Parts: sequence; structure tokens; C-alpha cells
Amino acid sequence: MYHLYSNLKAMEPFLRSRGLLYTLGSAAILYIMKRYYSTSATVGYATDSAVFITGCDTGLGYSMAVYCKETLKLSVIASCVNQNSAGAQNLNKLGITVVELDLGNDTSITNCAMFVEEYVRNNELKLKVIINNAALMTFGEFDWKPVDSVVKEVNVNLLGPIKLTKFLMNLILSHHTRIVNICSHCSLETLPGLVPYGLSKAGMLAWTNGLRTELDKYGVKVVAVIPGTFYTQSSIMSDPEYYISQMKKDMSLRAAPIQALYGEYFHNYLNYVSSISKYSVSLDKPACIEDDLVMRNIHHALVDSNPRALYQCNNVFRYKFYHFIFRLLPCSYFKDRLIIYFMQMPVYRNDEKNHNEN
Repeated sequence: MYHLYSNLKAMEPFLRSRGLLYTLGSAAILYIMKRYYSTSATVGYATDSAVFITGCDTGLGYSMAVYCKETLKLSVIASCVNQNSAGAQNLNKLGITVVELDLGNDTSITNCAMFVEEYVRNNELKLKVIINNAALMTFGEFDWKPVDSVVKEVNVNLLGPIKLTKFLMNLILSHHTRIVNICSHCSLETLPGLVPYGLSKAGMLAWTNGLRTELDKYGVKVVAVIPGTFYTQSSIMSDPEYYISQMKKDMSLRAAPIQALYGEYFHNYLNYVSSISKYSVSLDKPACIEDDLVMRNIHHALVDSNPRALYQCNNVFRYKFYHFIFRLLPCSYFKDRLIIYFMQMPVYRNDEKNHNEN
């Protein structure tokens, strides 16, 4: 008996390793099966199916509204910041219903939710999909931004979509509405200069993950999409000069030692932000995004019967490479410096720092 015990004890590492291999193998098979079935079976939307999409003035929201109308043949309700914008007018011409929505305003959120409920009821439609897409992004270090600016970003990107979805929960539960939340690579890694945006998008992904597990048992699918970067094809950086002027005004009221601390770095940074923001699309020039990878993932998020929890589109190799390296670095020191290099923003010079300390 003792020898049997000794032999089993000696084989324990082998048995454990085999057990681990079996576990990993089973997990791999289940993962492959899940990926296959989640993309092979699709939802067939009936003619009375409707989708509600936020942030449709330009960019991804505009593209999704057109795609859902022309390709998926859904009735589309599209929210725009301005009902008179060029994007809103173009969508109206396509037979898409446009409603005005400011996610930073509670009254606007309530009115929009009531409009969606009434529109669906009066037209005998089923609200099959909600896409929380609208977002706001401003560049600038956290300490430079007025509190109102930080709050607005968090409201538009996170609290607004939460409130809007909460108002529509009765409809969502009764219609088994799929919720698709547009997140960001900043949901995975908050970047310097984008702290309010990053924290709001990280919150969006966390909310999505929690909501998915809560609502699945009621027949409601919740999906996250990280579409990559295409700020030059959207108005996510709308009115950057306003936010720059607010930061300059706020800085002018700071104590002299603080102004000296930031020095030329503050002005160089904002000048750079002003220069890159010129590449952002204005509300007057809406156009569909020309990115097959993004639209293919959006399609799967909308129609897969058993959708993935997350559809991630690394449409820029630089983003894919850096995020891969971020996960490998052993400590925050190297990771932080790589992130700073990745951002390619103006650098705070050491000689400026030493001058301020003296």
C-alpha cells in the first residue's frame, strides 16, 4: 500500500500536467466552437424590426445608420446632436427617422427616450437593437481641464448612455432588444491626455460586461465593440478650439508658480492639439466610413445569434502592436514610457522641469 502511495505521489506532477493539458485542450475546443457558432448562425430580422442609434451626425454612427437602413433593411431611428446638421438631413432623405439628442442634458435624454417609445408603438415596430455610439473626446492633461469639461465628457460617454438605456429598459425587456455599446481601445488602456475619455470608456466596457451577464437570462444580448480609430472621419473631437480656449482661460487663473511649472509645454501641447484637430470631420461633411474590417465586425455584432462579448477591430497596425507590447511589459515604468512614446505628443523637457525647480 505504501509503495502504491509512493508511486502515485511520484506521478502527481505528471498527472497534474496531463490534467492541465486536458483542461487547456477542452477550453481551446470550446472556444473554437463558440467562435464558429457565434458567427455561423444569424438573426433574421422581420420587417417590423427597428434599430435606435445614437451619435449619427457623422462618422461611425452615420455609417451604421445608413448600413442598417440600406443593407439590413431595418427601420432606423437615428439621434443627432443637431437635427439640422448635414448628416441629419442626409439621413432624412434616406427615409431614416432623426431625433435630436444631447447626452449631457437630462431633459434631452428623457425626451428622446419618450420619442423612441412612442415611435415604436405608433408604427407597430419591435425595437430589436440599441446602439450606444455617441461620444466626445478632448485632448489635454487632466489638471488643465475645467471641471465642467471633465463632467461633460463623462456624461456624454458614460452616464448619458446609461440613463438613456435605463429609460428604455421596459421596451428592451419586452422586445428582447440587443444592446450594442461602442467602446474604445481606451477602454483597455487609458492614455495620457485622454483621462476623462479613458475613464468613461473603461466604465462603458465595465457596464457592458456586467449588463451582459445580468440580462442574458431574460433573452437580451449585450455586446461591446471596439472599432479602432478613425477620428479623421468623425466629429468626436467637435469644437476643439472651444475646449482649448477653456483650458487657457482656466490656466490664466492659476497661481504663478503653477503656470511656470507647465511653462511652454502647456502652449506647445495645445498648439499641437489645435493642429491635429483640423483633420477631424465637421458636422457639415458627413460620410460613410470606408473600413471593411470595422463594418464587418459591426455586422456580426448586430446579426450573430450568439454574439461575442467583444468585437475588437485593430484596424491600425500601430495600435495592435503597442497594445500587444503593453500586455507583455513587466512593470509600469517601461509601460508608461512606451505609452508616452505611442502618443507622440509634445514632451515636457527635463531642462524645463529643472528650471522650474530652481
